[in-house]
Amino acid sequence: MAGQSVDRWVVRAPAKLNLYLAVLGKRADGFHELCSLMVAIDLYDTLVFRPASELAEPVQLRSNVAAVETGDNLVVRAIELLRKRCGVPPEPLRVWLQKRIPIGAGLGGGSSDGAATLLSIARRYGLAVSHAQLVSWSAELGSDCPFFAAECSAAVVRGRGEQLEPVPLPRQLDIVVHWPGVHVSTAQVFARVRPGRADQRQITALIDALQQEASVEAISRLLRNDLVDAACAIAPPIARSLSFMRDHGLAAAMTGSGSAVFGIAHNRQEAIHVGQQLRRHLRGFVTVVRNLG
Repeated sequence: MAGQSVDRWVVRAPAKLNLYLAVLGKRADGFHELCSLMVAIDLYDTLVFRPASELAEPVQLRSNVAAVETGDNLVVRAIELLRKRCGVPPEPLRVWLQKRIPIGAGLGGGSSDGAATLLSIARRYGLAVSHAQLVSWSAELGSDCPFFAAECSAAVVRGRGEQLEPVPLPRQLDIVVHWPGVHVSTAQVFARVRPGRADQRQITALIDALQQEASVEAISRLLRNDLVDAACAIAPPIARSLSFMRDHGLAAAMTGSGSAVFGIAHNRQEAIHVGQQLRRHLRGFVTVVRNLG
């Protein structure tokens, strides 16, 4: 119940990949209208919450990555949002954020952290608000937050991220993720992009291919990210990563506005092998993941 002290609790926040990302034009609010197929993967940040009545400030955020310890972090903003709207948490909190998802890689780590915080605190303190309302509030934190707050493993996402259509994706994909260790400015990437149109037939075909266990080659032809050319022009290591994965037979694409790249493999063994080769030949962070079912 609200007002009662609670013990330490731990939450995991998953990353995501954009298997399809179309930029449709600029909105009146200055943001771009998007259409995307987003998939959650088993790469996680971990959040540890602990009530701390002795703190002078409402929240103290600490992390293994010092750069995220700011008042603008979505974890802090999520707590401030709930305190403003509902008066919870009723006590100061210490938060430890163990980052494993690379920052600024297009993997949605910050958004996932914020959404996980919003849901976790609302549930822990017995907030009388619907899940749908929490998803709606999460849009105030960032465009990717509603996807994570909705807790769906895959979804077609439109608008600024607030329009969600969950997609069943029973197929388990073996995926290599490579972050080449470079950062690209999202604003600079979007500034270089010429808006296009979403191809509903392509999205449908991609979903069908994923659900019906089509070949990796068939999936490769259906992946789309309108931001990739702009990102590669700014950060050539993205292009090298894409070429490396495609040369090894993977269905490869960039996620978000970069700079992480992913490749869908034929099986787990192949994914592990390509991951080993990436570590040997290219710089950066490499991991092998699966989509969440």
